[in-house]
Amino acid sequence: MGNKQSLQKDLEIEEKATEVSDFWSVFAGEIKMDSRTSLLTIFEGELIVNKNQLWNTNNPLLKASKNLMLFRHPAILKYVASWDKGTLKCLATERCKPLSLAIKTQNPLEICLGLRNILNALIFLVEQGKMRHLNVCFSSIYITNDGVWKLFGFEYLWPAGELTNDILEQSLHYRYSGAVCKEELKHNGLGIEQYGFATLCKEIFEITNQDERTPFHEDFKQYCTNHLQHANPNLRPELSAVLLHPYFNQDFILIHSFLSEVPLKDAAEKQQFFTDLIDKLKTFDEVDVAIHLSDFLLSRIVLLDPTAQIYVTPFVLDPKCDDIVPGVFSTGTFVKFLIPKLKKVFCVHDVQIRLILLEHFHKFMSLFSEEDLTGLILPQLLLGIKDTNDILVSMTLRCLADLVAILGATVVIGKNRSRLFADGRPQRVPEAPMHHWGEPRSISPVIESAGQFSSHNMVIRDHTDLSRASFVGASNENLSERLSPDGGEAGEEGDKDDYQWSDWDGENAKTPDPAAPESTQTPLQEEPLTKTSDTEAEIVKLDMKIVAKAKSPTSEEVDFFKDMEPVIAKTQVLVIADEEKTKDNASQAPSRLQADLSENITEEGWGDESDWE
Repeated sequence: MGNKQSLQKDLEIEEKATEVSDFWSVFAGEIKMDSRTSLLTIFEGELIVNKNQLWNTNNPLLKASKNLMLFRHPAILKYVASWDKGTLKCLATERCKPLSLAIKTQNPLEICLGLRNILNALIFLVEQGKMRHLNVCFSSIYITNDGVWKLFGFEYLWPAGELTNDILEQSLHYRYSGAVCKEELKHNGLGIEQYGFATLCKEIFEITNQDERTPFHEDFKQYCTNHLQHANPNLRPELSAVLLHPYFNQDFILIHSFLSEVPLKDAAEKQQFFTDLIDKLKTFDEVDVAIHLSDFLLSRIVLLDPTAQIYVTPFVLDPKCDDIVPGVFSTGTFVKFLIPKLKKVFCVHDVQIRLILLEHFHKFMSLFSEEDLTGLILPQLLLGIKDTNDILVSMTLRCLADLVAILGATVVIGKNRSRLFADGRPQRVPEAPMHHWGEPRSISPVIESAGQFSSHNMVIRDHTDLSRASFVGASNENLSERLSPDGGEAGEEGDKDDYQWSDWDGENAKTPDPAAPESTQTPLQEEPLTKTSDTEAEIVKLDMKIVAKAKSPTSEEVDFFKDMEPVIAKTQVLVIADEEKTKDNASQAPSRLQADLSENITEEGWGDESDWE
């Protein structure tokens, strides 16, 4: 955090204290360093207090600061810095608040996790550090912004080998009386931490009104009274043995415990744990999982684990928008709890961590706010394309391409852009009233408008039989001149016919309709149809007149199918003649084939033989 002078200069402390105790006042503070803001809690206490053997010439806050700086543990309040300010002694720690201010908002699961955290801190101090805490109670516990319970109250911390009854007597006036056993002086302070922890648990259970539905709740209360507060301190269990109680071995608690101790596990244990983890997490409330486990799930040790990369991370980083998506967190939970953590992970310049984020970026990128994308994520991605790692650069470019759809190309790549490619396709022909035809066949992606993209699928359209004359007429009237591609046809004056699209089908001759007579005027057409009437309207009118005529008693029944007689052609039989006749027929075959072909072409109206030469 820098030196003390810099810390005091850049530190901002709120005027209103969040807590006032016998030895200090607690304030919320923050410090801005390197364009980042760190949230702190400031303890301020007077340098001069009543001197006694417990603190010698030091005041309680100074003693607590030294012990906090010496003993580091995830369940112990994190030390940041300490300094003197006039007649005050100041201590800065991670941002926290007294547990007493937040205990009523804690649910049974959070309480179990919190008590287990405090128990782990006491095990570390008493059994591993060979120290005595002497004052386990509400005032010694703080809760961080992440909901983690942390142990403090180190002003009474004392080496186990130096603890005497005189020190215990001098501390009795300041310690929490509810956590003091009447017989502690008789037994030289043996089992003080067990007794105090049991008192803490029972008071919390009473304040939060936990009922019998909480797993192992009633059984643990009896355990605290009968064992942890046993009249004979020698019969009180070790603190590490308390962890074996079923209350601290619920499934969620075990998962939390394993994730917090992953570095201590071997490869086989981690492989088995991560393989089954997602199925277990889905059985819990997703908010509880996000609050208490998301830090572990997005930690470096988990993200880099090979098994977790297959069985855990893809489901954690994939928000579920419905029951089909197999993610752990819904969109709302993901935005509230995971997005703030991912913003911090994106600032980690570790190639393996970044590659994992880039691999799953398309799943959650739309959940970032536009401000986060432009102010944090985009600069981090642009930094990645300058790296010497080719894989990192490649994956970064893919993510930048995905961002174009959200932020636009101007934001992603800059403003120095110009139109270098033109759309050379013919303009779409509007549907004329008398003609209904399909669109020209195309296998190119459809660009609907500038700056908008259609589906990545290729669009394929079928041809329909069009009348050549009608198509030519429509093309001359409705088709605008196609755009000129850059670099071509600019400034050149060519034939206007070169720009016409009407000769695609050859001659502008109408194809005769064999189904319609050349010039027929039936008696049914009593009223001439107007030129502006639609073809479909004409058909409807004609059908109505035919029906009316058919129902008329004076009209004769008309047989529309009398001329449609079936023509049954004889089956041609190929007779194999003698060898000499076969040779003669073979020599005459080309001329016959040419004659038949000429006759067929003439009958079908395709033109004479000169058109094929």
